[in-house]
Amino acid sequence: MKRTCLILAAGLTLAGCGESPVPTAATTVGGLALALATVENNDDSRTYVEYADLTKVAALRDKDARKARMVEFVGYSGIGDYRIKIKEELDLDLTAFKEAVTVGRPPTASARFRGAYDNGAVNAKLSGRKATESKSGDFTVWRTNEDDKIEMDGPMSDVGPLNQFNAIRTSPTEFTHSASGARLGWFDQGSLLDDPTIKTLATCLDDVSAAIIQAAVERRPAVAAGVRIGDDTTDIVCLRAKSEEDAGELRKQLEATLKGAKTASGTPWSKILPGATVETVGDTVRISAKSETPGMVFSALSRGDLDMLVNFE
Repeated sequence: MKRTCLILAAGLTLAGCGESPVPTAATTVGGLALALATVENNDDSRTYVEYADLTKVAALRDKDARKARMVEFVGYSGIGDYRIKIKEELDLDLTAFKEAVTVGRPPTASARFRGAYDNGAVNAKLSGRKATESKSGDFTVWRTNEDDKIEMDGPMSDVGPLNQFNAIRTSPTEFTHSASGARLGWFDQGSLLDDPTIKTLATCLDDVSAAIIQAAVERRPAVAAGVRIGDDTTDIVCLRAKSEEDAGELRKQLEATLKGAKTASGTPWSKILPGATVETVGDTVRISAKSETPGMVFSALSRGDLDMLVNFE
């Protein structure tokens, strides 16, 4: 019986039915949904997602650096503060990539950058740090330490945070890093869109240029924040209710809250989401606003303000 091989545009080749995936580097990027469709859905990866179209973020920064300040590290916030050191030590400019995705929360997180870069120069720098080299499909894999090991004076301790560069994977179009070699493989197979909550929130966000999706934890609701960058840059918040009926009631509650209430940290919602429009999308409520400073929704999410917008109890 003839076996059929599948080649996915997102960059995953299946060598044959039932066989292990062969890691292949992507040649194109295509927005939030496609990015999530190339990430394994597991207990760690679906807890937290960051995504950014770095080309659009760079365009916003070049136009008005002040307006980009709350958006520019989304997609790789775990190492954003180290970008200058990373460029100096690895010849790697994180801001020059086309796309960044981080899934999971440290220490169980993994991040992928896509776009052309000088991976030969990066490989040379890693070799100079006595990293162990191996091959995996289209990629060169570098190990600078054991999985999840924290070493204050390790080979990469002067480059990035603790153990986030224990495992690195390079190709001419992708750069991936994690504290664990196994987590590099999260970008080889599966789809986060198989998770109903992730899919629902990603659909609600639609064609955003940067996004953070946070799974429900205990009494905290599943929530997503995003920014659509363009001539009419828009901040977006999506909250998932228990049903379409509950979403309708939640919409009414949020319309009232956003007009006069303050966040848990004391900032008026009218400042974070000025002139907000509130609408239902199935069992989800979407809030859209044109903030003077794009990305204020990200800081509201990090402070826990978005979690407190609604109590589903």
